[in-house]
Amino acid sequence: MDVRIDLEQSRIVVSLSASKKERESIYGEKMADLLEFSIASNGPIDFRMVHQDHLALIVLLAAHPFATGKLPIPLHVSKQFEEATRIFSRYRPEFLSTSGKPYTSTSDGKPGLAFSGGMDSTAALALMPNKTVPVFLDRPHRANTTLYNKSAAKATLAFLEAKGVPNIAISTDVEFIRNPVGFPTDLATGIPVLALASHFQFDSVGFGTVMESAYRIGHERSRDYIESPHYKVWAPLFSAAGLPLFLPVAGVSEVGTSTIVHRSPYRGMARSCIRGDWPQTCDNCWKCFRKQLIEHGINQTDFSEHQFLKSLQSKEVVSKLSAEFISHENVLGWALNKIKRGPTLDVLFNRLVASTYSLKHLDAFYPPAINLVPPKYRLHVLEQLRTYLPEMKEADQWRMIEQDFTEHLNTPQHRKNVHTLMTLLKS
Repeated sequence: MDVRIDLEQSRIVVSLSASKKERESIYGEKMADLLEFSIASNGPIDFRMVHQDHLALIVLLAAHPFATGKLPIPLHVSKQFEEATRIFSRYRPEFLSTSGKPYTSTSDGKPGLAFSGGMDSTAALALMPNKTVPVFLDRPHRANTTLYNKSAAKATLAFLEAKGVPNIAISTDVEFIRNPVGFPTDLATGIPVLALASHFQFDSVGFGTVMESAYRIGHERSRDYIESPHYKVWAPLFSAAGLPLFLPVAGVSEVGTSTIVHRSPYRGMARSCIRGDWPQTCDNCWKCFRKQLIEHGINQTDFSEHQFLKSLQSKEVVSKLSAEFISHENVLGWALNKIKRGPTLDVLFNRLVASTYSLKHLDAFYPPAINLVPPKYRLHVLEQLRTYLPEMKEADQWRMIEQDFTEHLNTPQHRKNVHTLMTLLKS
């Protein structure tokens, strides 16, 4: 795969040229026809000043799912960054030289936050230092390629402006190099932060990654995220670029992020639905279904049988509920356990593995996750966490990390519960 990088004052253009072998490999299945994306700003930003290590990391975040063999990147990176890239085995990044100086922020550096305007990234903002700069990834609209509606995110940014919180929006179409449309890697949402790091003197890159994603609770098997291949690959690369990962809500469930936002100065400004036209939600996507259930659980308000059956008119919701293991099903179980359930909602609750064990730990935060925050900010984040949530009990910590429901999925009772729900979904 060849790489070309064009730098202009207000725009960066990255062009990837896949080889015939890469196009025909299993990794080529998700490539768009055109592997080119741009990063643009309307503000007084000079992208020609972006650090070479940060440019290289942007390329890796975009090319990672597709590249095989040699990946020549035309940049002079630092030796420490080049050494961190040696972890890749499917492809080998090669640079013009390793003569570049490492990036170090100034003594008054600040975190940059990959900000979407949803509950999770808003909760992250509530926990991070006041000097944090939220950076919104402004996704360009292309007809017939995505249902994305940015009106809610724009409203959230207006809330921030009204509260005097500095923020910036950067446009990038990186998600269009993937087919179907989507970010090539989960951390690619941090590309705008990387592009602005030198300008704002960022000292870290924050994400609203929650416990369900980091530790995979609410999935078939949980994991210790800090020991996972994902963390072992990307954390050293971000650190080598002088911008360590800052994951303030990695030890917080989706239940906890909603609770934090409800109790924070940002109450009422965040909305996770990215399809509805503000202030309305689309009420037709999986995220609406899940987040609305959480709201009902937190407020302990009724989620009627009629509302549930209406939700089942959504093909996306039915598809998610038909999965062998329902994504983030621990959150659904927590919410359903908090509200009064009729017989139809009981069918869903009984289908969930989460109906078989205590979910009190979702109201708390996981203390070891503080190690996913840069050392200089750990005390601040820990103090903030304690103002919103209790610490998870040690017994619950071990139970959560060691969760494995593989055997339970094969029990006769579970299979019966699955059959009952599937019958409902098809009716």
